[in-house]
Amino acid sequence: MNLPIYVKQCFRVMVTLCDIFYTSRTTSTAVAQVGMAINMTIEQYFPDPTIKIIAEPGQYFVISAFTLVTQIHSKKHLTGQNENESTRIYYTDISIFNSLIIGLYDLYVEIVPMKEAIGAKVYPSIVWGATCDGSDRVSPETVLLPEMEIGEWLAFEEIGAYSLSIAADFNGFELPHVHAIINRSDW
Repeated sequence: MNLPIYVKQCFRVMVTLCDIFYTSRTTSTAVAQVGMAINMTIEQYFPDPTIKIIAEPGQYFVISAFTLVTQIHSKKHLTGQNENESTRIYYTDISIFNSLIIGLYDLYVEIVPMKEAIGAKVYPSIVWGATCDGSDRVSPETVLLPEMEIGEWLAFEEIGAYSLSIAADFNGFELPHVHAIINRSDW
């Protein structure tokens, strides 16, 4: 199948550009495998050499540039029939609108407690953002966290791509402040 010809026949649109937007947290080995798959797909579906093909692997290159740290300002405990069914709800001072917009793109960001909790009991937990918008759920699903207290910190590692670059001061909440930190050995 020649995809550009198919698109032209169906939609009366001439394809002149193919933009490959690749978003993945992955290793260089996996990137090489993705590259091979992309090349095979281009050969199969885009045989016309006049079509420009560009790739946007930006997330792969800058994902490790930022770690976001946020403070818990409120919490709620939803009690179930037994302790195993109870859920902890935490509210933070960040939002998917001002720094974790990456969550809107269905890219899972691991939530890491800043306190050391080796061997601590974990509970089903939900983390919400700072706004009152119903979609400002920082954890896209229930996550397992140790019991957290107000004032404690959560970290979101590897959010360098598409975090602050497309953030907004939604509902009047300021954008997070950026502090450059580097290990002396990396300098």
